[in-house]
Order: sequence, then C-alpha cells, then structure tokens
Amino acid sequence: FVVVKQLHGNLFLTLSDSVMGPSDASMGKIAQAAKSQGVNLIRVESNAQGNTFAELLRKALKAAGYPCTVETKRSHGQKELRIISTLEPVLGGHRLVVDARVIEQDYACTRDEPRKSLFYQLTRITRDRGSLGFDDRIDALAQAVSYWSEALSRDQEKAAEAHKDRAIHETLKDFIRNALGKGKRRGRAASAFSTNRGLSGR
Repeated sequence: FVVVKQLHGNLFLTLSDSVMGPSDASMGKIAQAAKSQGVNLIRVESNAQGNTFAELLRKALKAAGYPCTVETKRSHGQKELRIISTLEPVLGGHRLVVDARVIEQDYACTRDEPRKSLFYQLTRITRDRGSLGFDDRIDALAQAVSYWSEALSRDQEKAAEAHKDRAIHETLKDFIRNALGKGKRRGRAASAFSTNRGLSGR
C-alpha cells in the first residue's frame, strides 16, 4: 500500500509499505498508517477478493476510531501496460515528489529480496507481460496516481466549463447593453438577465 497526496497538480509519495494477507494485524497496520498520514480516501483494487479486503479494512478503521472512505475499483487490461500508461506522464512531467524516507524504508525492508522493492520495480518494468517477478508495490503506486489523475482531469474540465460560462455571460451582457443603449432600461434588462441565469442553475 502507498500514500499519495496532491498539491497544485503535483503528487507526493509519502509512504510505501506492505502487509501479509488480510489479517487483523494487517488491517490494523493500514488503518494506523491512514490515520497518521491524514488520509481521506482509501482505494482498494476489487480484483481477487478486493471487496472482502475493503470490508475488513472498514472495520479496522472503525476500531481505530478513524473515519475514512474506502472505495473499490476494478482493474482491466494487461497490468504492465496499465501501470506504465498511468505513471509515464506523471514521471515524465516531473510531477511525482518522493519523500526521502520512503526510499530509505523501501531499501531497508527489501534488502534481502530487491525484486520486492518499489524502486526496483519502477526502474525495471517493461511493456512485456510478466516482466517483473513482483509488481505489488508499483501496482499500488499506479492505482494511487490513477486516482489523482482522474480527479485532476475532472477539476480541469469543471474549470474550463466555468470559464466558458463566464465568457458567454459577459458576451450576452455586452449584447444587451449595446442593443438597449444607456439608462435605467438597460439596468432593468441586465437585472432580468442575471435573474434568468440564476433560475437556469448556471
């Protein structure tokens, strides 16, 4: 599991860790990590009993006294292609910032088996199926980055739509001013126009 945060379009990897199976201890460890990191949302891959995992995690979060949303998302397609297509734009744009402590911990806990290291996986994955012996950590990172990429894309679309609405509004206001001329009548027309837009939900 990983923790990825977002600020001004940049992503920050602040934690990368692992657990062994869906035991009470494992769920408790994730819940405590979420609490200490101030996590607002946990996304669980629904493939391979992910829904059961998510339900156990919700119980662990409740026991820890930490309200946090848990959602599931199913993954599709070849894993290597999905991971690369998700991470490549973010890494290429230098928009992923990694806490140095994440690198140090990753090295320390995978020293005996480097293939389990996040950064080993990150630097050796290819588009070939089965290119990695282990891909759990890089897959978790890709899932988190995917969430933020989707969220940022939605925010950009909303901002573009709001800008378009403002431009139309200003254009119509100019049209009314020019069509009706100056004076009190123009003011009444502009007020009516604003009211109509309000009623239409814009």
